[in-house]
Amino acid sequence: MKNLLPLDTELKQHLFWSILAVSSMAIFCLATINFRLSLLLYFFAFLLIFLATIMRPEAGLYTVIIGTMWFERFFTLLPITVNGVDYKFYPLDFVILFLFLSLLARLLEGKIKWQFRRMDFFLIAFGIACTYGFFIAVFRNLNLALAFGTYKNYIIYAILYFLAAAILRTKDDWRKFMQAFTVGGIGVFFFLFYGLVTGRGMWSEFTPLSTAGERLIAGTHIFYLVIFFFWLLSWYIWPFAKDYAKRKVLNVFIFVAMSLVGVALVVSLVRHLWLAVAAVIIFWILFLPTLRRRLRYLATVGIVAAVSAILVFAYVNVGKIFFQAKGESFTNTSQVLTERTDVAYATSGQDASFRWRLSTWKVGYAAWITHPFFGVGLGYEISGFDNNWPFHVAMREIHNDYLAILYQLGAVGLLLLVEWLAYIWYQFFKNRSSVFSSEDPDESRLGFVWWSTALTLMAGFTISIYWDVNFFNIWWWISLAAVRFLWYKKTVYENFGNK
Repeated sequence: MKNLLPLDTELKQHLFWSILAVSSMAIFCLATINFRLSLLLYFFAFLLIFLATIMRPEAGLYTVIIGTMWFERFFTLLPITVNGVDYKFYPLDFVILFLFLSLLARLLEGKIKWQFRRMDFFLIAFGIACTYGFFIAVFRNLNLALAFGTYKNYIIYAILYFLAAAILRTKDDWRKFMQAFTVGGIGVFFFLFYGLVTGRGMWSEFTPLSTAGERLIAGTHIFYLVIFFFWLLSWYIWPFAKDYAKRKVLNVFIFVAMSLVGVALVVSLVRHLWLAVAAVIIFWILFLPTLRRRLRYLATVGIVAAVSAILVFAYVNVGKIFFQAKGESFTNTSQVLTERTDVAYATSGQDASFRWRLSTWKVGYAAWITHPFFGVGLGYEISGFDNNWPFHVAMREIHNDYLAILYQLGAVGLLLLVEWLAYIWYQFFKNRSSVFSSEDPDESRLGFVWWSTALTLMAGFTISIYWDVNFFNIWWWISLAAVRFLWYKKTVYENFGNK
């Protein structure tokens, strides 16, 4: 594909189209947040993103990750409103569509080739189960809008897995992608600082607490920072340079950034993410290939945790003085943390969030047992009582994605999911030594950050809320695309014509 502008180097082309796409998305989102949705601005902004993505598909991919990290629901869940009617085709959907068209054109021109792998077929099998679940919803006259939304989040967005795998085919592609991800991660710190200064996280009101207190950073933004934390941590485990002076400067920045992520994780008050991160930390203590790296990893995590705890303690005490001086109330963070971590409080039934989960799981089970093999279908809704309070929710929203899949797609659907995950785990242990003991630190870092992301999601899906799927599922597909690349990296791919 010929260049539209006289940018004479590969790097200039890459930067120009990437910056154009990301800045167009940012201007649109900022204008929408601060004013209102303008269809004219929508059209022109996404026309530029379309042009950039057609010219350089990676520009569209960068737009997806940075748009999600910075603007979350205003990029991933913003409907088009015309004459008071909402059409649920989101900005994220448009960019993914642009990516698909760009890759399809190159595929038809013969500039790229695609080779299916065994991992892809496990995904396709699960997709067939989801499709069957959608048809069950049609035949049983369930809520089709709800069913399609679930189908979209469960499997349609899987197209991003194939798109990312097709775009990011070399180590250099992934290096550039991680540079864009680093820009996105650094930008998310703005939301942490905003919450620490104001006493309330931006957009945290969309996920209110079942206990006292305020989140100082939204659950979405802390998840993105956790991924960024693993990326930063990988640079400690596999240092980037032998030059100690150069490494020392970067290490100071990385250490400060990781400590701030630790603070953010605490003040986010997201319990299922706490548990997921703890599980991932323990996992790497056990399964990093060499003892030297395990000790280095353990020491780094321990020091960061200690510094983060000190910073939280300092913030609590300084915060009392700061907010009282302004005549505002200040929630005692230590009391909130005590309540959020009190296991007895949760299991005794006093915690409304934990109690509600148990109530919906029981009602969901009663519905599923009537259709145990193929499930009740996507879009199914349940009703019941939680401590004499009535609830009516979609089956997908019972705060456990594995149970939700079992109840909606039946034992067959869950079995296909388990087989798919089992294959992913098998490949991890098969390739663990070659990836994480690699002579190439870039490869090891890439494997560490994206396998950590996949593990965080696998653990979090056990108790996370359904709405997390809207914001987090793109990271699931990207993490799988990354491990697919590492597992099959010996495969020779043709480059894009422009590359």
